Amino acid sequence: MHETSIAAGIIAIVEDTVKREDIVRVLEVEVEVGLLSLVDLESLRFALEVMSKNTVLEGARITFKTVEPLLRCSRCGAEWGLSRGEIEGLDDASKIALHMYPEAVARLFRCPRCGSSETEIVSGRDVRVSKLRVEEKGS
Repeated sequence: MHETSIAAGIIAIVEDTVKREDIVRVLEVEVEVGLLSLVDLESLRFALEVMSKNTVLEGARITFKTVEPLLRCSRCGAEWGLSRGEIEGLDDASKIALHMYPEAVARLFRCPRCGSSETEIVSGRDVRVSKLRVEEKGS
């Protein structure tokens, strides 16, 4: 369950930010989750709720923003997105290959403009804290 290690990383990032800034309390955290990260959002939410006890995140609202993958053709420069349906339509082995070996995208998706298999993932694989809503000292 890699959601637990991701939750630990999110908590560490938020705690580091709180230490650097004059923050009293974290009210809300927004986390961007790329579809190709293969993160189960409910498992991540559960892990964050359990692991945030007695941390700066305890009681904070946690929201997720899903990021659809963006691909680019190395030959002609075209960029295009993949929908949730296209990702979910892949078999499990292909999903894991895309997550672990991004160069596998060339075997699965060709450029819609020129047909090249020289494609790369631009975005949609990462998990990152994108916003914090906080209460600062003196507010």
